[in-house]
Formats: sequence, structure tokens, C-alpha cells
Amino acid sequence: MIRIAHLADLHIGANGAGYTAGAAASAAPDARSYRDVAALFDRVLAGPTVGDGARSCGAVGRGTYDAVLIAGDVFDRAHGEKRGEELFLGFLSALAAQGTRVAVIAGNHDAENGVLWQLDLPAETSLLGRARPETVTWPHLGVAVHGQSISVADEQQDLSAAYPTPVPALLNIGMLHTSLDGRDSARTCAPTTLTALEGFGYDYWALGHVHARAVLGSGRVAYAGGASSRSTEEDVPRGFLEIEFSSNHPEVTAIDAVLVG
Repeated sequence: MIRIAHLADLHIGANGAGYTAGAAASAAPDARSYRDVAALFDRVLAGPTVGDGARSCGAVGRGTYDAVLIAGDVFDRAHGEKRGEELFLGFLSALAAQGTRVAVIAGNHDAENGVLWQLDLPAETSLLGRARPETVTWPHLGVAVHGQSISVADEQQDLSAAYPTPVPALLNIGMLHTSLDGRDSARTCAPTTLTALEGFGYDYWALGHVHARAVLGSGRVAYAGGASSRSTEEDVPRGFLEIEFSSNHPEVTAIDAVLVG
């Protein structure tokens, strides 16, 4: 059995305009961004949940996750404060100390701020490249992860079209920061279709970009949601997805790490 945490759209260093409407909005990083991301990181480090169904931030962990996937927009568009970098690197270092493998792709915000590419990441963390899809394999887990980082903020190409076929005898996971067909996103990013993704035959697709949690189609494609509410429309519990592979189909559980309100 393999348990993986799927995170996305952390937006570390998001400004006050992401939370406050009207004249009170600020261009400066908002403390809630750091607070909410720290709470999410603490919940991931606590390990997988006990039992079935959605869990809250009070859930008791058991052990550690085998791997963590971060599907883009780690940092917000305009902000790369040192405290944000230290928060992220501290999280990765703690995962490395637990023996947890990590795969990260850059999202459109990361493409704008460039912070991810300046960090000295732990050896256990793989930042997948921007030029073409890359594959990282974790033989001890029997897992192959395929992904490509966003290289330009307004990526209009279907990056998924160049993703490789599944690696035989391994659990295959795709990572993509995408608006899919655009129905749930105001900003186009690496557009593709659910049908195209499911056609690859991967065991799971870890998506980022859309901030609403969603498990799509046959249940093998999902958006993890985000760490913080960046508008009133997003004023719902935030967190990540826990993916359990114990059979031929992933079991997906929503983990509420940040309770909003």
C-alpha cells in the first residue's frame, strides 16, 4: 500500500488583495498566507489519516506519507520573501528527514516569480523541468512520476500532449498545472481535456491551477485545491488530497488542514 499527499496552489506570500475586497486590499504579503501554509505543512508532516472519509486538521496521523506531490504555484506571483522560502525549504527538509520523496512542478505564478529555480532543494526533492516532460522514478515505491513545469505565465500549449506512455510494472502518476478546458478557471494555462488525460492510462493525475478541490471523471484525475482562500468564493476549508493506492484504483480523501471562517 502506498500513500501520497497531493498539494497544489500554496501561493506562499500572497498579498492582501487575495483576501480583502475594496480599499482595504494591500499589495504587501499577507500574514495569513504564511499561517495557512504552515498549518497545511504541519498536517502533511503528521502523516496519513486513520479510517475513511474526509478528515479535518484535528485528525490523528499514522506514520508518514511515502511521497508528496506539489502541483505548482508554490509561491505567489510577485512575492519571494525570505520567510516564504525558509518556510518551504523547512517543510522539504522535514520530509527528507522522514524519508519522504517529493516531486514539484512550477505553475504559472512560479513562472512569473522564478523563485523555485533559485532554491537549493534537498536531494529527496525533484523539481521537474520546463523544457519538456520529465520522469522521476522511485523504485523502492514502484512509482514513476511524469511532469513538466510551466515556463511562461500564459502557457497556451497543451503540454500533456508530449507526456510519455506509462512505465511498465510501475504505478504511473502525471503532474500538470492546467486549466483543462477552462470551465473552472479565469486564466488559461496549459489547456487540455479530461478525456486526453484519462487516455494516457496513468494511475493518477495530480493537477494544480484550479483552487477548488475536485475529483474528476473516473476518479483518477484531481485538483487538490489550495492552501488559503484568495477570494470570498474560496471561503471553504482548505488543504490537500490524500491518495491511497492499495488496488487498481486510487482512493482519494480530502484533508482539511486550514479551517476558514
